[in-house]
Parts: sequence; structure tokens; C-alpha cells
Amino acid sequence: MKERLSNIELLRIVSMAMVLAVHFAGAAFGLSSPDDLASPTAMMLGKNAVESLTIVGVNCFILISGFFGIRASWKGLANFTFTCLFASVVVFMLYCVENGFLWSFLLESVCVYSCTDLWFVPSYLVLYLLSPVLNAGLKSLDRRKLFLFLGGLLFVNVYLGWMRGGKVNPYGYNEMQMILMYAIGWLLRRELPSLSAISAKWWAAVYLVCSAGTFFTAFFLPSREAFAYNAPFVIIASVSFFLIFAVMRPFHSKEVNWVASSAFMVYLLHKPPFVWGKLRECLTSFYDSYSYPVFLLCVVGLFVGVFAVSILVDKMRQYAYPLKNR
Repeated sequence: MKERLSNIELLRIVSMAMVLAVHFAGAAFGLSSPDDLASPTAMMLGKNAVESLTIVGVNCFILISGFFGIRASWKGLANFTFTCLFASVVVFMLYCVENGFLWSFLLESVCVYSCTDLWFVPSYLVLYLLSPVLNAGLKSLDRRKLFLFLGGLLFVNVYLGWMRGGKVNPYGYNEMQMILMYAIGWLLRRELPSLSAISAKWWAAVYLVCSAGTFFTAFFLPSREAFAYNAPFVIIASVSFFLIFAVMRPFHSKEVNWVASSAFMVYLLHKPPFVWGKLRECLTSFYDSYSYPVFLLCVVGLFVGVFAVSILVDKMRQYAYPLKNR
């Protein structure tokens, strides 16, 4: 098997850390409205700054899939399903420790695609199932037609979805966003020789400028729109952040690849309502109980702990996977 490029695998780790940071900031404490930001506090500005810098994580995760192209197979589908099921069973066992066995919760835990609060899981399943058709279509397009196709996707997702509030993709939490970012990732792979002429520091500058644009947009738009995955600033920042890693000199690191292979488990373990409720209680308790510096230290400690435990749990999942050697 060809060794994975560690510069992109490092991006996979960073992207998942960004997803966790978004939840620790905005989802845990809520984001401020434009009315609130008329008289902002340090906490409000801090939350929005973290959200602005890290909201690109999900888009980058999908860009990676598009960049390499999903090679759909029954074994791959089984692996993805088992990963989601393993995480769900772990959460179920944690629930049982506190609340006792509950048949209805067990049934929900097994139905990882139909009874989940994690929007990414069923949406990625759709992308996975569509990937053979998407790959064949994208391969058949010449450069001009590929740009026209992406222009159409941007029109549907950004204009009809984000700007006009259309049901097709109002905030970026659905399959249409997956298809858009997957296609952009495919384009980035095709155009990488030209894009590599621009150094990583310039892509970093574009990312920071667009993140600042997202930050200031929140002063005028509701947070759900300002930080939508299909907002223009967020999409451009996502592409720029991806290119920071894509254009850097390729390298190989067993340690980076080892962690990256388990990064998705971080999302699967921390965001189910039962676990997330506990984490949110911890975060709000830290904020209410400690001074700001101590609060930040506690948040960082919890952040690292959640990430590390999730990686270790996934290593157990990899060991237990019945098809790993087939």
C-alpha cells in the first residue's frame, strides 16, 4: 500500500482539532448576535475569533476526500460503518454506567445512519455512495467544463443556498455541501502544479484575511449565516488553509499518519448528545468557577484529553475490526 502523504495527514489532524475547537467555543457557549456585538465583551470577541479561525475544519476534511478521490468499495463501506458503530456502542456503554440499560437507546445506537444526531455521518455516507459517479464525471470533464460545473455548484450552494436561504443548502450541513467541497478538492488536485507556484505563506495570508472577513461578518449577520460552511469567506478560507498543507514539501511521518488514521473518532465520540452534554457542563463549570487564565488552562486540558482518548479508543477499534486483514 502506498504510504500516505503526511503533510495532508497533518491537515486531517488539524482539521479535526478545529472541529473540536468550534464545538468548544460556539456550540458550548453560544455565539453572539449582531445586537450583542454592538457592545462586545472579551468573551464574545474571543469566541468569535476562535470560531472564525476554526470553522474551516469540516470543509477541509471533505476537501481531503476530493483531493485524493474516494475509492468506494464494500470493504471501505464496512469499515466506515463499523467505525461509526464502534463509537456509538462506546457511548452506549458510558450511558449504561450512569443510567442503566435501556433497550430503546441500544436500538438508536445500532442505527448509526438513521438515528444519529451527527449530521456528518449520513451525509458522508451519501457522498461515499455517489463517489463512483462523481469520480467518473469529474474525470471526463476538461478544464473549461470542470470550472463551469463548479460554477454551477457554487451558484446553487452559495447564491441559492446561503444568500437566498434556499432549502437546497442554507447553512452547509448537508450532502450538497459535501458534493461542492469534494469537487473543489478534485479541482485542487488537478491544478496543484499551478497552485504550488504560490508559497504556503501567501495561502496563509489569504486564509487569515478571509477568517477576518468571517469575524467581521458576524457583526452584521446572524451567527448561523456568518459561520455557515457555505458562506463565501468560509469557503475561500477553507481552500486557502487546505493549500497551505498541499503546497508544502511532502514528507512522511509514521507518527503523524498513526494519529491521522484515527482522527475521525474524535468527532464520533465527543458530539453525541450524552457525551456532549457532559463536556458542555464541564466547560460552563470551568467558566463559572475559575479566573479567565485558569479557565483557559482547564479548557486546553479537556481539549487535549478528549482528543487523546478518542485516538486511543479508535486504536482499539482498529484492533477489533474483523475485516482488517482481509
